[in-house]
Amino acid sequence: MANPPEDIGLSIQVWIIGTAITYLVYGVYVTCTCLVFYIIMGNRDPQANARFKLFTLTLVLMFPTTINAIFTPQYNILLATKLGPNPSSQSLTDIIRQFVVIGDRLTYVVGDAIVVWRSWILFPGDLVVQMILTICMLGTTAAIVLDLLMEQHLAINIDSKVLIGIVYLIPPLITHLVTTVLIAYKTYCYYVDIKGNLIASDSSRTRVQKILVLLIESGFIYCIFWTLGVIEFEFTNDTQPAIETFLDEIYSSARPLIAALYPVLIILIAAIEKSDEGSENELSLSQSIRFASRSTNLRIHTNHLEDPEPQSSVTLDNDTQKLVGFCNDNSAISLVINKDARI
Repeated sequence: MANPPEDIGLSIQVWIIGTAITYLVYGVYVTCTCLVFYIIMGNRDPQANARFKLFTLTLVLMFPTTINAIFTPQYNILLATKLGPNPSSQSLTDIIRQFVVIGDRLTYVVGDAIVVWRSWILFPGDLVVQMILTICMLGTTAAIVLDLLMEQHLAINIDSKVLIGIVYLIPPLITHLVTTVLIAYKTYCYYVDIKGNLIASDSSRTRVQKILVLLIESGFIYCIFWTLGVIEFEFTNDTQPAIETFLDEIYSSARPLIAALYPVLIILIAAIEKSDEGSENELSLSQSIRFASRSTNLRIHTNHLEDPEPQSSVTLDNDTQKLVGFCNDNSAISLVINKDARI
């Protein structure tokens, strides 16, 4: 039975909006991912193993995200053709839909793996925290696998909407809440442990704490976004699956891509923050070196004018000048902090 003309028009408008949002968020994601690759490959940090893991996870995340960006618009086009006089093959539509579903679910798993790894490295050797994170990751993975089985009609016949909502949305939300709380706890411990050493080093305080606060704020914002997904899921129109509301289409189109964009964006912002702070520290160190050098020359010149007797020439070599500037700039504290608080 053909749909009313107004329903066809509404469906096409909704699918156009969904396609536009998919490509928009995917474009932002690809740009941020390329910047992350550039920063990781150009970073000369001796922690090569950590950089390799980060590069691998970011690269793996690109594949399901790209699958989603390719097949979601194709699926919308096939749905649109089904409303016309010559509908597309149902089998082809189902195949494309499976690609979309698999791309979505893999994006959630890999994205959560990056988030869990981000918290994992903040607690080296802490078996309790690592066990909690492992349970969260296993729960998310099991939930995604079960959801895929339900999509293949292999699960038992229960209220699919309620069951999918619990399986598909709640475990990832719990994982993000746990990781965010752990990062908040680590930030508090960090502040308590080193606040006495930060009295004379504002740059070191801002560098580490700003990144940790960024992780906390972004984590809670993402949890709010995922909570909205749980609420939105309960109001999805199941009676007419082809005619969805604009809000539902916008959210469902953006959700998997934002799930991929979130960890990449955090990596990028943290890397830029570290780079900017490093430039500021380098500039401050250079100014301290020049100031120390000029002060020494001025003192020697003044002594020569006040004392008519010949004075021995005193010259600071480069290493001594650097040491003076290094101490004046309190950069030693910064090095200790950076060593103990790598994230």
